[in-house]
Amino acid sequence: MAEQAGLRSVLLYGQDSVAAAVRQAAEIARIARGEAGRREEVFARWKTNLADLAKCPNMFMKLGGLGMPINGFPSFRQSPPATSQQLADEWRPWFETAIELFGAHRCMFESNYPTDGGTGSYSTLWNAFKRVCAGASAEEKADLFAGTAARFYGLELPPA
Repeated sequence: MAEQAGLRSVLLYGQDSVAAAVRQAAEIARIARGEAGRREEVFARWKTNLADLAKCPNMFMKLGGLGMPINGFPSFRQSPPATSQQLADEWRPWFETAIELFGAHRCMFESNYPTDGGTGSYSTLWNAFKRVCAGASAEEKADLFAGTAARFYGLELPPA
């Protein structure tokens, strides 16, 4: 019901691009449910839908949540726990695709912790994010780790 109410409020304002974005987000979520064993197919469909979503200039992308069991990565509840390098290797295609489509200025890393705790510790997750964007410029890293979130949420960052 909440999804329907949210979609109605979007449509009331006549924002077709936002309505399309909501439909794309719903499709992305639908693709993720229960299809972890078909990763390449899911990734291709996800990338296509995400590219459509990224065309909406007012859309931002939170990068995280890949440690949840629904995503089907081998690192979930692995023993011993996954290293940040393993997580970065598993997640890199997904995060790099999102950053490529949206740009670092519209992407922000988020921990999704403690939900992602079945994959690793809080510091392991953040170290994986750092490994994923190791080749990014200083400006891109600043956006991914703080700048985008500050702009999106209207926060003031302390001086560097």
